[in-house]
Parts: sequence; structure tokens; C-alpha cells
Amino acid sequence: MVILSSGMQARYDSKDVAKLFGISCSSDAWYIERHPKLDPVATMTEGIYIAGCAQGPKDIPASVVQGAAAAARILGKIQQKEISLEPVRATINQDQCSGCRICNDLCPFNAILFHEDTMVSEVNPALCQGCGTCVAGCPAGAISGTGFSNEQILSQIEGILLLNIPQQAAV
Repeated sequence: MVILSSGMQARYDSKDVAKLFGISCSSDAWYIERHPKLDPVATMTEGIYIAGCAQGPKDIPASVVQGAAAAARILGKIQQKEISLEPVRATINQDQCSGCRICNDLCPFNAILFHEDTMVSEVNPALCQGCGTCVAGCPAGAISGTGFSNEQILSQIEGILLLNIPQQAAV
């Protein structure tokens, strides 16, 4: 039996680049696609595509096919002229924000900016993917997701509980 192994390894700074663009890396520092079969060139961050040996060792024909697929996806975005974004986004109540910066480190999409002058954080809605990580991690409770405020969630729970209470029989 003969086992062939390529002598390729990921770039030394690939994890830094992944953090900069908000994309994932494998344990070997290769970039990870959204889904290996259904979406092999897209990353979890909208608008960032990977192809070829950025994902791991590949031969030339596979790299060319992936490069063409990534280029076609980008061209499709350009031809749309407008990008539709999901409506669920995080927002920060500036009055409640304590400036602890915990949300800045938690956001996997680098969508939260910290303003040194006012000592509060702000969500960039173009980068926010609405994952809710910052909402759960904010110790001050200053961050809420669109459509998922504490009042809205409690109202939904109350509504569900009311549906499960058996109605009293009319006498």
C-alpha cells in the first residue's frame, strides 16, 4: 500500500487573517467553507468566498473550478446592485452600555465597534449577522436583537402558557 501526502501547509498568518475577516479555520489553519457539499466556496461571513488551496491541498483542476465558482458568486452579487440583509440585527442601548467591551471580543463577525470618546460600543448593522452571541454575553443587558427584546420573549412565553391552560367549562 502506498499513501501519498502533500507537503502543503497553511500560511503562518492564516488564523490572523481569519479573525480579521470573521471566517473559520480548521485545526490545521485551513479556511472552512459554509457547507462542503451545498456551498463549498462561501464562508459563514456573507460576501467572503474561498477557493482552491485556501481550504486545503487541491489539484489544479479543482482549484480552477472553485475559483470560477467563487468569481460567479461575486459577479452575481455585483449584478444585483443591492444586497438584501436579514432583518435580525443586534442593537446597543447607549445609555445602558457600561463600556466593558465583552461584546467586542464575543462577536464572531467583528461587527461591534468601541468608541473611545464616549466609552460605549456600537453595532455595525452591515456586518452583524444577528447570531445573538453579544446579546447573551452582555452583562449590563444593553444589547437586544431585533424582534427579540426581553419584553417580546416574555410575551411569547406568556402566550404559550395561556394556550396550555385548560379552559374552564361553562356552567
